[in-house]
Amino acid sequence: MSRTKRAEPETLGNPDKGTKGTLMLRQALIAITRKSDIIETAKDLGILARTMLTRRRSLGDFFDGMGETEAFHAAETGTWIDAEAISEGQQGPFDACDLPAYLAIAKAAGVPSVPARIILALSEEEADAASGKLNLTDPRSTRILEKLARSLPAPSDETTSEGLVDREEVTEKLMAAMDEIPEGWMVRHARAGGSNLKTLAGSGVAGGEVPEIKFGPNLEVGPGWVRVGNRRMVDVSDRRTVQAIAEGPGGTTRFVARPWVKASRWRTGDDPHRQGTPFAGKGSWPCEWRAFIVDGKVVGVSNYYGWLGEATPLDAKMAIAVRELAQSMADLMVQRSLFPRFMDTEFARRRPEFAEKLAGFGHEQVACTLDFIETHDGLLFLEGGPAHSAFGGGHCCAFAGTRGAPVIGNAMDVSGVAFTLLPGVVLADMASWKNGEHADRAGAILDWEAVELLASETPSV
Repeated sequence: MSRTKRAEPETLGNPDKGTKGTLMLRQALIAITRKSDIIETAKDLGILARTMLTRRRSLGDFFDGMGETEAFHAAETGTWIDAEAISEGQQGPFDACDLPAYLAIAKAAGVPSVPARIILALSEEEADAASGKLNLTDPRSTRILEKLARSLPAPSDETTSEGLVDREEVTEKLMAAMDEIPEGWMVRHARAGGSNLKTLAGSGVAGGEVPEIKFGPNLEVGPGWVRVGNRRMVDVSDRRTVQAIAEGPGGTTRFVARPWVKASRWRTGDDPHRQGTPFAGKGSWPCEWRAFIVDGKVVGVSNYYGWLGEATPLDAKMAIAVRELAQSMADLMVQRSLFPRFMDTEFARRRPEFAEKLAGFGHEQVACTLDFIETHDGLLFLEGGPAHSAFGGGHCCAFAGTRGAPVIGNAMDVSGVAFTLLPGVVLADMASWKNGEHADRAGAILDWEAVELLASETPSV
């Protein structure tokens, strides 16, 4: 029987024990991520400002269109039910990115999961105040935004979030939420994990213990929180968190805390994200899997970190086990008429020419992605997300390139089991995905019949 050994790469050491080099790398990656967040936000603002300035004569139509879009967003998300309603047995659509909702579904379906509890609820005004202000140091961006401001009519209502909430009270609320959270737990928005955690996990340096990175005696950054002085506080200023709040339903926004669960199996190898940089080296990634559900059925399963992995009997067994657990959740959603909804898909649904591309992703069909992690307690449900479709949603993981370039209107083929990326496909280099369309799938992506045959080669584990 082939088994991937627990990773102890020379560069990083045991993933449970951060070496000095690992800690320094974590510090650098967090600093770069935070700076990148600021730069990307500034770029987004600059693009928006330039677009609006070039359309000054039609700004009325521009804002009317934005208003109509916002109205549609509010009307759609206003029908979505939350985790509490699901736990009470109610039926209806729910946010395809909402972790508590999926955990309620997993519990009802009898699927073991990594637990999470809600620790903080913020109003829109509180979240706006807590997310902070962007300090634009680029003089070009500043000039463009100032010029745009002069071209817009003055608002009739000068009330802002600063006038509606007390910043000190909000800060105390962020700190109080962390006071009862045990060491070794992570924090995230209910709809998405933060940029810092995403960077560390993707680069293979998160490790087996919760990554808490100290930048000095009075500054420490953890997954979803920051400590300045003696108290930790929930980090609401993270770019992915702000984006999750903006794209989600209006009203109260929630944050959850959950234990940092250790994986029972790891993969090790060169990190493709750091190749060609001063930080190039090896990383360690926990064995995680993503199931793809279309029209209530699990059509495919992928190794989450697809740049490493191989088609072994053990991995085949794991993929089949993931399919079974994910199907249990999908069956529960179908039986209870619980429909994951994602606004990108709902906006696309308004275009009649996209109808064919949305087959299997109907307004009242169950389509989503479900993620699992291998632990010493067996496979545990980790989180759920929107379906992988032709209009965005869940990432296709190791199915990348199965239908060529990743452009709007072109979804990957996510059927079968993807153990590793296709030859010539580099996940971070989307231009390389075209190499996968006609690549040999042997040893990389197998159909379910071949997976079951592979799994039968060894006794059950």
